[in-house]
Amino acid sequence: IYDEAGNEFTVDSSRDDSQFIKSCNEQELAYLNEFCAKFTELYLRFSSGIMGANSHNGYYNLTNYIVAGGDLDSRLKNALDGLSWAHTNGYRQDSYQLTGAIDLGGGYYVCDVVAETTAITSANGEVHDVNHLKIIVVYSNGELRALSLA
Repeated sequence: IYDEAGNEFTVDSSRDDSQFIKSCNEQELAYLNEFCAKFTELYLRFSSGIMGANSHNGYYNLTNYIVAGGDLDSRLKNALDGLSWAHTNGYRQDSYQLTGAIDLGGGYYVCDVVAETTAITSANGEVHDVNHLKIIVVYSNGELRALSLA
């Protein structure tokens, strides 16, 4: 068996399928980190409900970061009506970290992100959340876009 570079690869039967996962190089990680940081900021702000009746603006801001007509695009559109009724009074993103990225081949990546947020509502007061996101990202036509969240 040979890997992508033509080097001989030996399957270790004592290991799980993780031995077949291709790690991203430093350049890919930097590019993915830059994309995921901005996408995560916009996505968490949108989904927090802070925009209320103006949630369509949050969706519009995300359109430069998602695959048009893809799974995530459909899910965001479906959330619009409910978010317009949200009663979030305050929101902030407290932290962001890309904790890993896997190259699936063919321009597809799975990016693991952890971001902490704080939302303030009149009913619950201040609520701190730790958000673990798996972002399915595709590189196409010279740019990265989020296809889905797992």
